[in-house]
Formats: sequence, C-alpha cells, structure tokens
Amino acid sequence: AESALKEVRLLEKEGFYDIVVSVKSVDAKETFVANQYLSQLIPYPFHIGVTEAGVFEDAVILSSAGLGSLLINDIGDTIRISISGDPLREVELAKDLLIALGLRTGVRVIACPTCARAEIDVEGLAYEVKKMVKDKEVNKNITVAVMGCIVNGPGEAKHSDIAIVGTKNSSAAIFLKGELFGTFKRNEIEEKLFEIIEEVQNP
Repeated sequence: AESALKEVRLLEKEGFYDIVVSVKSVDAKETFVANQYLSQLIPYPFHIGVTEAGVFEDAVILSSAGLGSLLINDIGDTIRISISGDPLREVELAKDLLIALGLRTGVRVIACPTCARAEIDVEGLAYEVKKMVKDKEVNKNITVAVMGCIVNGPGEAKHSDIAIVGTKNSSAAIFLKGELFGTFKRNEIEEKLFEIIEEVQNP
C-alpha cells in the first residue's frame, strides 16, 4: 500500500491525476487491508482483485472473501477475478458475485441445505433453475429460493420474490411474495417459473 501511495504522489507531483489504483495480493485479508487503507488516503478509482487465486474452487473462496469484503464497504470500481483456466469463467464468476452483492441486475438463486426432510432434489433443482434463468437471459432483480420441504420452506423463503418448495411425490409448491401460487409437477416447474417471473417487477 505504501509503495502504491508513493507512486501516486509522484504522479500528482508531475500534475497527472488520471489515475486508477490497483494493489493486489495472493492473500485475501492483505488485499482487503491494503485497499481499505489506501481508500482513506486517496480519491482515485480502484481496480481490485486477489491475484494468483488458483483453480476455480479456490478462486471462488479467495475472491469472494477478498473482493466481497471490499465491495460491501464501497471500495472498488472495477474488478478482476483470477482463475487458472478458461478466462470466460472469470467473467461469469465476477457477474455472479456482483449479483449476489446486489451491485448488478440479475436473478439470485438461493437454496436450503439438504436434510432428512427434503422432498425434492434441492441441489439438482437449484442448478436447473440457475440454468433456466441464464438461458433465458432474465435481467431482473429477483431472488428465487429453492427449498426442500413444506415444513420450513415457506417461512425461510419469505424474503425471496419466488420460492419453489418441495412437497410429496417430488412435486413442488410455488410461492410468489410469500403467497401460494400453486402446486405443480416437476416437469411443469420451468413453465410456471417463467410465467411468474414475467409478473415480478424490479424493485
């Protein structure tokens, strides 16, 4: 951070102020502390990232911790997520992170953990829902909850716009803004989900 600050002061001394600051580390906490420190001293935009974050799974953890902590503190103007492999996955993960933090328009899919009460394949259905909204390129600020059972599902999903709640025989009840929309067979869920999404407006 001090090294970056020294460079900024040299540029300012020469009358140059068109500056973007980037201080990256392989350590998520160090990245946060360095950027937070600098943000209190200089007024320039920040390009943030955790460098050399590794393969996909490791990069998700490190980048979510490092970049997420900065972004929720209003630090960061452009971001780079570093993944060893296909660079397109960097873009997709960056978009997902921004949506999760409410900094970009998009559908957020949340799901409950698996337990003995689950009446549907929560993980499988959550992935299906994510693919549905991605393939249809839904561009609305909507939270869709995929919940495994009718016992806790409706209550836990009340904060979501749409909730798909598992019921017996692998069917699902769909809730809209906490109110029951209807109960449907598994093969009807996609059609009904998009029917509802068309009705849901951005906040």
